[in-house]
Amino acid sequence: MNPGLAYGTANAGRIHRHDERAVVSDGDKPIVFLFSGQGSQYYRMGMDLYESEPRFRHHFDVLDEMARDLCGQSILALIRDARRTPSDAFTDVPTSSVAIYLVERALTRCLADHGIEPAMCIGSSMGMYASFTAAGCLAEEKAVAFLFEQGRAFAQICEPGGMIAVLGDPEIHLREPELHRTADLAGINFDNGFVVSARAGDLPGLCALLKSLKLAHQEIPVSRPFHSRWIEPAKARLETLAAPFAGARPAIPVACCAKRGFVERLEVSDLWDIARKPILFRDTVRHLEASGPHRYVDVGPSGTLATMLKYVLSPGGGSECRSILSPFGHGAKRLAELIPALRATRTA
Repeated sequence: MNPGLAYGTANAGRIHRHDERAVVSDGDKPIVFLFSGQGSQYYRMGMDLYESEPRFRHHFDVLDEMARDLCGQSILALIRDARRTPSDAFTDVPTSSVAIYLVERALTRCLADHGIEPAMCIGSSMGMYASFTAAGCLAEEKAVAFLFEQGRAFAQICEPGGMIAVLGDPEIHLREPELHRTADLAGINFDNGFVVSARAGDLPGLCALLKSLKLAHQEIPVSRPFHSRWIEPAKARLETLAAPFAGARPAIPVACCAKRGFVERLEVSDLWDIARKPILFRDTVRHLEASGPHRYVDVGPSGTLATMLKYVLSPGGGSECRSILSPFGHGAKRLAELIPALRATRTA
């Protein structure tokens, strides 16, 4: 899922202003695309870019037509629903999962049209499937069909629940018995930020507990307790759905936040782990950074991974990060600034 949304959007304006002033100067730094998952979605995501960028609009239209045949409805029309605002909950698992994928793939294709392609990818939870497609080991139609059917499995088989983003030391989850009993550690975003998942009935008590501990927190807009023991009932169904993908190999390196490292060959067990194991974003980025600085581009709907990345990267380490889309808009402006900057480094 995308556990940084709760505090990511709060900081998005500040982070984006910083990004707009960033100077990209080293053409030897590999470009890394960041793909987010559940929790990064919202109504009207990507629509400011859709209305102003012909390439993005073309790719979104093509992808939506393909998805319509698989999902039985236009995901684009759902995102653009005039009755909805970005603040409305968009938590239907099958359609929101496909919607995130379409946004990320349309943006990735748009960037490719402009000559910007990744040397590697990082996928967070369901964002792994857009990263697999970008890496050439998964066809668009198969990825969309899988995400839709996986979403249906979660919705039909797993009990309702949610996820809470917490600002604090992840060790708190082990130190607090009640927190450990009623919630699973679902992710570690950075040194002072983690996520827990729990059943719906336990969420109010967890929020009260976190408040009593004076820990800033916010519920993430999801309807199931992903990355926890409570999605185990869907395991057999998901493994059956994932079986046809086994053996595929990415053409470029793809780092998985459930593995804290690269996926060299798709395995059914790894695809289950994408949904079940904690999202270890901090450790995955540190694994990449051990080989040197990178240029990160968040292609997700909300720019949340870029926000979290600011808290992971070492000051003065040489890595840079940019995002394009945000619930606050201005995607066209950031895209227009990003393209010449990355092009310049490729020819430097």
